[in-house]
Amino acid sequence: MLLALSALAERRGIVPSQLGVASFVYLVVVGTAAAHTVSIWLAARTNATFASSWTYISPFIALAFGALLLGETVWLGAWIGCVCVVAGVAAINYQPRPRRSAQPS
Repeated sequence: MLLALSALAERRGIVPSQLGVASFVYLVVVGTAAAHTVSIWLAARTNATFASSWTYISPFIALAFGALLLGETVWLGAWIGCVCVVAGVAAINYQPRPRRSAQPS
């Protein structure tokens, strides 16, 4: 839908490069398929809270891959934001272990 709307709204005469088209196809096909596969796999093996928290972690993974593999510059604020998001997801999913009651000997 967005691709169709962009064809109507964007300037005419701009032809995307082959690398741009390949990147788009990769993100649509592989990125979406991988995200949905991981979500479904997590939902089948864990609880709904943990499975839905994947959507908050995946941008952090993309940011880290961009920095490590492509040499992208990531500012301190982005890393601080990532730490806050990961801490929030960990806090939501934290389940303390039940205490063992003292057994009389």
